[in-house]
Amino acid sequence: MELRQRIGETFVVIVAALVLVGLFNATQFTIDAFQFEVKLELSNRGLTEIVIPPLGSISVSTHKTPIRIQFTLESINLELLSGILETGKGQQELLAMFQSTGAELLRNYVIKLLLLAFLGGMAGTLLLGFTGVWACFRAGLIGLSMMVLLLVGTYSTYQVDRFNSPQFNGALQAAPWVISFAEEALTRVEDLGNQIQVISGNYDYLFEQIEALEPLGSVSGDVRILHVSDIHNNPVALELISRTVENFDVNYVIDTGDLSDYGTALEGLLTGGLAELPVPYLFVPGNHDSPATVETLQKH
Repeated sequence: MELRQRIGETFVVIVAALVLVGLFNATQFTIDAFQFEVKLELSNRGLTEIVIPPLGSISVSTHKTPIRIQFTLESINLELLSGILETGKGQQELLAMFQSTGAELLRNYVIKLLLLAFLGGMAGTLLLGFTGVWACFRAGLIGLSMMVLLLVGTYSTYQVDRFNSPQFNGALQAAPWVISFAEEALTRVEDLGNQIQVISGNYDYLFEQIEALEPLGSVSGDVRILHVSDIHNNPVALELISRTVENFDVNYVIDTGDLSDYGTALEGLLTGGLAELPVPYLFVPGNHDSPATVETLQKH
């Protein structure tokens, strides 16, 4: 009878600890330009879920413990993000910066979880009618131990490579470009820089051949207009536009649209180089552009 009573008391303490953790574990944190909310919930299987309102969510079965780890993207500081991108940091530097900040935030969050579990365990003694200091402390240790086991189990069984095959929910089911866009921005930015140098060298040779056939620079009284279209976030295009304006003494650039793929404000950050052009840039939005694209261009 005494054993059953102790098991019942332990069960009440654990439930109280889980309830308190579930109610108050949600925490907002900021990593550079991104503001997230992270929270843990009990689940029938171990999941990591990334929620991107209003597009939907990305779910990945990552660990063995019955916990769902949910990250919700609350906001993006576009001005700060633009400043980070303009620093020219490489992929490894950006990842190191995120990991350093993320590790510190993770430590603070784990401490919060352990403290909540300890307090929840102590609260369980009130439900049982115990008021002794030792009974409260022992119940707190039970709640703390339970949370330690869950966290250690999650960490030891966590498989990062599962993110290679995520499950998309909501509108993201038809738009996995969000992931590929981010991956491409990180993994290809340095390669694109090298390719631009090669293309620019070949472009110079092309200019030399064209100018030898028709010395455009000697013609006076003409207005030279460069017509571009369908850039679709291609950073190489910005380099080619700049060099064309310089080599052909262009007076105006007319862009007849489709500067972006999806018209998001984030894609608009890639157009920052257009502000450095020494000539007016006339933009006629296409079906892939949006008011956010136009607004970003106007700011530049």
